[in-house]
Amino acid sequence: MNQIEKLLEELCPNGVEYKLLGEVGNVFRGKRFVKADITESGIPCIHYGEIYTRYGISAEESFSFVSVERAKSLRFAAPGDVIMATSGETVADIGKSVAWLGNEPVVIHDACYVISSPMNSKFLSYFFASSGFRDQIKQKISSISVRNVSKTAIPVPPLEVQRVIVEILDKFTELEAELEAELEARKKQYGHYRADLLELPNVPLVSLTQIVESISSGRNKSRVQDGKFPVFGSTGKIGTTNEYNYSGDSLLIARVGANAGMVNVASGCYDVSDNTLIIKPNYGWDIRFAFHQLTRMNLNQYAVGGGQPLLTGKRLKELMVPLPSLDEQRGIATVLDRFDELVNDLSAGLPAEIAARHKQYEYYRDQLLSLREVE
Repeated sequence: MNQIEKLLEELCPNGVEYKLLGEVGNVFRGKRFVKADITESGIPCIHYGEIYTRYGISAEESFSFVSVERAKSLRFAAPGDVIMATSGETVADIGKSVAWLGNEPVVIHDACYVISSPMNSKFLSYFFASSGFRDQIKQKISSISVRNVSKTAIPVPPLEVQRVIVEILDKFTELEAELEAELEARKKQYGHYRADLLELPNVPLVSLTQIVESISSGRNKSRVQDGKFPVFGSTGKIGTTNEYNYSGDSLLIARVGANAGMVNVASGCYDVSDNTLIIKPNYGWDIRFAFHQLTRMNLNQYAVGGGQPLLTGKRLKELMVPLPSLDEQRGIATVLDRFDELVNDLSAGLPAEIAARHKQYEYYRDQLLSLREVE
C-alpha cells in the first residue's frame, strides 16, 4: 500500500479524476449465438455464462470456439477490451467481467457488453468486481443496459498507477490460485488414500442389514427460526426446530433427486426431513468409518427413476460392505477424517485458508480502487 500511496502523491497529489465509463471508452453489445454454434476449434468465442463460471479477471485463451463461417455474422472484442456479463443465474453474476488479453479478436455473445478504452483492461476488470462498481449498478441490476453501464463513474488514475494496482491485486489472485491448486491436489490425494484404505480385499463382506439397527425416512413437519435443534435434509443442515425426533449418532442419506446418495453424519438431538434416510449403525460399525465407506461407494448409482431418482432403504439394506475389526475401522476413520478436514472443512484446513485469503483480497481490492476524487 505504501508504494501506491507514494505514487498517488507524486502523480496525482490533488486526487484522481472520475469519469463516466462512456466518456473514456466505447461500450457495445455482442451478437447472439447459441450453444449449438460452439465448436472445439475455430474462432475464439466467449459465451456470457462462461464469464462467471470459467474465467477469472483476465484471459489469454478462450474455452470455446465458433466456425469461421458463423463468426462472419457475429461481433468481436479486440485484445485489450473488457467483456462484461449482462445476465446470470444470480445477481452476483451480472457485471462479472474478464479482460481479453489474447492475440486475436474473440467473438462475444449478445448477453455481454464490450468495453473498449485506452485504460488498462485488467484495472477495469478489477474495478468492475469491486464494491465501488457493484454499488452503482445494484439498483439497476435487473435491467442493466449499455446506457446504464456507460453512466457508471470510474476512477481514471494515470496509467502507471493503474499498472501498479493491477500488479498488487495480481499477487493476491495468484496466491488464491496456488491455494486452490493445492486443494485440488490434496483432494486427489485424499481420494487415492480413501480408495486404498477402504479396498479391504481380504475382509469378509456383510450386508447392511447385519450391521444396522434401522433404516427409516425422516419425518420433520415444522421448522422455526432460531430453534433449539437442527433440522437436516439431503444436503446437510436446512433449518431449526424446537422439537426433535432423533438423537444419537446417525448416518443421513439423501434419497431423492440429484443429491440422492449424499452422506452426512448427525449427532446429539435433531430432526430430519422426509427426503432423507436415517441409518442407525449397530455397535459393530463405527460411525465415522461407515461415513467414509458409504461416501466412497457413490450411493447415487443405486437410485432409480428419471427426473427424480429415488434411493430406497430396501436397496441400501441389500448392499454388501467389508467389515474389519472395530479397532481397524477406527484407525482408518482417524486417517480419513484428517484428510476430510483438510480438504472439506470450511472452518479449518485449506478451505478456511482460501476463504480468509479471498476476504483479504476483497478488502485490499476495494481499498486500492476507492481512490480519492480530485478536489
